[in-house]
Amino acid sequence: MRQRNGFTLLETIIAIAIFMLVIGGMFQGFSFQSGVIQTSKQGTVATNLAQATVEEVLTKSYGSITSEPRVSFPSPNNEFEKEVIIEYLANVNGGLVVTGVDEEMKKVTVIVYYVEKGEEKKVQLVSLASKY
Repeated sequence: MRQRNGFTLLETIIAIAIFMLVIGGMFQGFSFQSGVIQTSKQGTVATNLAQATVEEVLTKSYGSITSEPRVSFPSPNNEFEKEVIIEYLANVNGGLVVTGVDEEMKKVTVIVYYVEKGEEKKVQLVSLASKY
């Protein structure tokens, strides 16, 4: 019987098909991973912008802490917007309650909006400001 020194055409085609399936799966995984990274990046940027806004608001004097309407952050694409909501709080029976009267404590809510995959998302941070 004669010995074979190579692969048949059929064996080569099957090997190439298996190789292409493996490579295709890897590229699909990379594509998915890229989308996850972008989503995570936007959420992280929104959280950092919200934290910076909270810190900016809390550095103001108590009397100048006021609500701010929803506006775009200055950026090339205006992809993030922020809003600052101020509510007055009072200590009632050991708990904080929202009131309409300034009793020397304010609840500062910062909301940062952004669009992800065509859907509006938001990050919301809350802090307290006291007159004392």
